[in-house]
Amino acid sequence: MYSIEGLTDDPKQQQTVILPNSKSANLYIEYKPMQLGWFLSLDYESFSVKNVRIVSSPNFFHQFKNLLPFGVACFVQDDQEPLLQQDFLSGRAKLYILDRSEVTLYEEILSGQVSA
Repeated sequence: MYSIEGLTDDPKQQQTVILPNSKSANLYIEYKPMQLGWFLSLDYESFSVKNVRIVSSPNFFHQFKNLLPFGVACFVQDDQEPLLQQDFLSGRAKLYILDRSEVTLYEEILSGQVSA
């Protein structure tokens, strides 16, 4: 798991992250106050997804497991959602990139092949 560093309370942020496979992805993170939440858009090679709500999850990109060689996790203190604009700046919420083995392990846990 690789921490995505440098997130602030700026409502619109862009980062290029280096992935475990040494390729890069562009992340666009936006806070929407009327929806009390953060949303992530991602561009990786020919794959693009827009405005996925960031939720507390070991891999909230699980639905893209066959399209991406990585996942995206969000962990929030008190097992809540990242609702406040300051959540990433304060450290209350953290985003992580998962490598292929972590995505596979999560899939195995969900399918009951491995117990958590």
